[in-house]
Amino acid sequence: MRKTYSIALFAAVGLSAGLIVFNGRSSAKTVSVVHKMRLYNSGFGYPASNGQKNQAPANWFYYGNVPQSKSSVGITKKAARSGVQSLRFHASSSNAIEGYWQRLRAQYNALETVMFSAYIKADPHSPLSGSAVARLGVEFHLPGGPFLNQQYLTIRPSELSTTHWKKFTVTATPLKAISGGSVHFVVSMTTGNSPGGAFYVDDTSAKVRTNAVAMLLHNSAFRYPASNGLKHQAPANWLYYGNVPQSKSSVGITKTAARSGVQSLRFRASSPNAIEGYWQGLNMPFSAMETVVFSAYLKADTHSPLRGSAVARLGVEFHFPGGQWLNQNYLTIRPSELSTTHWKKFTVTATPLKAISGGSVHFVVSMTTGSAPSGTFYVDNVSAKVRIKHGLH
Repeated sequence: MRKTYSIALFAAVGLSAGLIVFNGRSSAKTVSVVHKMRLYNSGFGYPASNGQKNQAPANWFYYGNVPQSKSSVGITKKAARSGVQSLRFHASSSNAIEGYWQRLRAQYNALETVMFSAYIKADPHSPLSGSAVARLGVEFHLPGGPFLNQQYLTIRPSELSTTHWKKFTVTATPLKAISGGSVHFVVSMTTGNSPGGAFYVDDTSAKVRTNAVAMLLHNSAFRYPASNGLKHQAPANWLYYGNVPQSKSSVGITKTAARSGVQSLRFRASSPNAIEGYWQGLNMPFSAMETVVFSAYLKADTHSPLRGSAVARLGVEFHFPGGQWLNQNYLTIRPSELSTTHWKKFTVTATPLKAISGGSVHFVVSMTTGSAPSGTFYVDNVSAKVRIKHGLH
């Protein structure tokens, strides 16, 4: 059974993401991936305006304390940022609340931030004034419709221009993970007791930013200990494995090449049918909502490039408590893929088949030589992160 370095991963909303701690020191940082969400009729282009002030845009639902047949909001051809029409709000009644909203069904978690944007412009002949304000909102709803939480941005008349469209954005993060809920996007107006004027809204858009956790692998650049010139000298925090005795192996740290610092990990294909490599393990819970991403920079030796049947490999393995495999994924890198002049980044991704508490993830850098190997390659600057699959569409 492989030994793993003890790392506690504090879970957020049941997912293995948050802060990794190693010997009391922070060993992780948050990174983000942004995905677009598809809003329907986002530019209010459908149906074509018939000139009525309360004509509704397709795929948006009206809400307010004014009967929709008497409302002062609807699509219009009087102004447009793109296309030929937009959504117009006319602050004609006191203490009115009016707007449109669109719903996307989704599962979500507290590692996701939703960004909802719209372009807004005041009417040049009758700009918004007095107590009236525009509002953009994001609401998270539980299955069945009740609120979970929401966030609104209030846009006052002084913030709007009569000459150009300005982009406004509201951001919101759900309080907890929900499956089967929904996210609502809201464009609205409240008028107060002394409103006046009009404004236009066009080109709405939505994105979800999904946070991930970058796992800072220890001795990721193979800088420790300093190389003493032995071809089988092991890097600190990495464990050797293979079918060759480590004292006779052809893999170890070297100062012959380096992408950063002064040394790297060198693999020399000197023996046929050899399997050799180093691995590092992190004890952590994981779930099928997570994808682990493991990367490394590789370069072939300038004077003796990798050839023949030898290949480099990067691997991610998920293990149960006690060491048994759950599942794994390996990337094979052939000699033709390596350059003798520059370092190339290679990445392998893997997702656990199911959630496990108390298991471990192993990161592996290795070489298999086959029957006719030759040459050498170098590995430097490995990195790993956990990416949470987003459920907002």
